[in-house]
Amino acid sequence: MMSSYLNTLRAPLPFVLLDANYHDDDISHLFRDPVEVVSVTGDCDITAAMAQLEQGLDNGLFAAGFISYEAAHQFDPALITAGAGDAEEVTICFGLFREHIELTRIEADSLMAAAAKGGEFHLSLPHSSRDIESYLDDIAVLQTHITAGDTYQTNYTYRMSGDMHGDRLALYEEMRQQQPVSYGAFVQLPDVPVYLSRSPELFFRKNGNRLVTRPMKGTAPRGANDAADHDIVHAMLEDGKTQSENTIIVDLLRNDFGRVAVTNSVSVDAYLSPERYKSVHQLTSTISCEVPADLSISDLFAGVFPCGSVTGAPKVRTMQIISDLEKDKRGIYTGSIGYILPNRDMCFNVAIRTLSVSVDGYAEVGVGGGIVHESDGDSEFAECAAKMAFLERVMIASKPETHLSPLAKLQAS
Repeated sequence: MMSSYLNTLRAPLPFVLLDANYHDDDISHLFRDPVEVVSVTGDCDITAAMAQLEQGLDNGLFAAGFISYEAAHQFDPALITAGAGDAEEVTICFGLFREHIELTRIEADSLMAAAAKGGEFHLSLPHSSRDIESYLDDIAVLQTHITAGDTYQTNYTYRMSGDMHGDRLALYEEMRQQQPVSYGAFVQLPDVPVYLSRSPELFFRKNGNRLVTRPMKGTAPRGANDAADHDIVHAMLEDGKTQSENTIIVDLLRNDFGRVAVTNSVSVDAYLSPERYKSVHQLTSTISCEVPADLSISDLFAGVFPCGSVTGAPKVRTMQIISDLEKDKRGIYTGSIGYILPNRDMCFNVAIRTLSVSVDGYAEVGVGGGIVHESDGDSEFAECAAKMAFLERVMIASKPETHLSPLAKLQAS
């Protein structure tokens, strides 16, 4: 059976792997050879596509795919994005599959190791849409907006780009090793780039009528040992800027969940929970609610997409500021990748730490963070470097004799 799965990954056929390798009891999900693909461009009304998706699920098919950041405007016209309305941009793409395969952590690790065996790749990301000077200029503009009360927090991002050649499965396996997470993904669907995601952040999970989100705010590099890690986490929990970020985003997500929830069912179940990854510490909170049994997929996404942790608050005005300041479309970055089962249980990540690779080898990844009144531009830029440290190690593995990106220089400084 595993050899059949291996052939799926190696063949140039559409598949989606929702990949988890953080906890020992993590479950991965493999969907292969879709019956049909539901795809939407930026200038389309999504109503027909969502109806097609619902029909496929009603017929017992499984949906897996992605929703880009720019789809926000299609779910809610008040949400402005830099690439809204682009007829060439695929904003929503789901395969409808007959087969859904669950893999244990051991099975997923074995499958990916076998799929990547002997593969070689080269990844280089030498170009950045912001250098330190332009980054600091933009942070200064954001601080002006914050002082004026236009926004309380803005998730400001920029892009790194370059090229990728060789075996994408080998690249992804190296990414898995460098950043074990519970919400990773390898997405290979027709007529869109391949997406390789090592996201540690849950956008939402729906089981029955219960909806859960775990926004992530607060990042710090790992220490040299356990004692240093303990001190770093303690400092994060006591840091006023980190507390401010989390308070704002938890409040925003509570409000978003309130748009789709059964009345008075929204609760904050955990606040400022530390999580330890290979390169960084992260802080998360947990919010849950009950949703009506007849809530449609379209109405669910219209209520909560995109995740507030990657926009800021208030969402509508802040997304306008993001569009003006960033100027470039985000694409898959800060969108979402996930699956929907026929019974409407579903799980979607926040597509951060996510690499896009086009058919001609163009590679792009976004990076950013939440800016609040207490933010310091130099510290925020360093935090971006910490978030991308795992990808630096991946690039060094592909070509160890060179520094391949601006973040590598920052890491070394």
